Amino acid sequence: MHRRSLVAVLAAIGALFGSGMPAASAAPIGIGAGAARPAAAFSSTIHSAATGTCVDVPGGTTDVNANVVGVACSGAAEQGFSFQPVAGQPAGTYNVVNAASGLCLAQFRFGIRQSDCLHTIPESTGQMWTLLTVDAAAHEYVFEPTNQVGDTPYRCMGATSTGPGTAILGKPFYTAGTPGDVFTVVGLS
Repeated sequence: MHRRSLVAVLAAIGALFGSGMPAASAAPIGIGAGAARPAAAFSSTIHSAATGTCVDVPGGTTDVNANVVGVACSGAAEQGFSFQPVAGQPAGTYNVVNAASGLCLAQFRFGIRQSDCLHTIPESTGQMWTLLTVDAAAHEYVFEPTNQVGDTPYRCMGATSTGPGTAILGKPFYTAGTPGDVFTVVGLS
């Protein structure tokens, strides 16, 4: 077991039994102010300025493991997401739930798919996301799956254009300043 994973597991056990041991956290390289700090759940679209698309669950499908894509922004329910802070995790850690499907965004190998929102251990799932601040005034963030936090280089959600108004979402290695890795999330400040 990796040391970081072991520390996180021990912190979770300690929190469960009230030992007061803080949760493990490591700041990634190349991000501005670190993780966003929410007060409560909020809703927003997820927009990629680099591709001009919004994250979308095609047709609002409720199929677990359906690929999530980037398409022209329309304001449809399948482009709406609820950002729900995860209890017992560091501030800025969310389950990102689609308004149409009710399923969570999750990493899967090199892609981004839907998941059933049932996983609770950050090191075993990519469905919890830490939003890392790039530019708070512009509402720009990098989405890092919690099972990648602190890894260098680490993987994050990224958008790559596949043509006018379309994009594929993947999990490339993040390099500070890569436009396709930065998403606008209005409602988080």
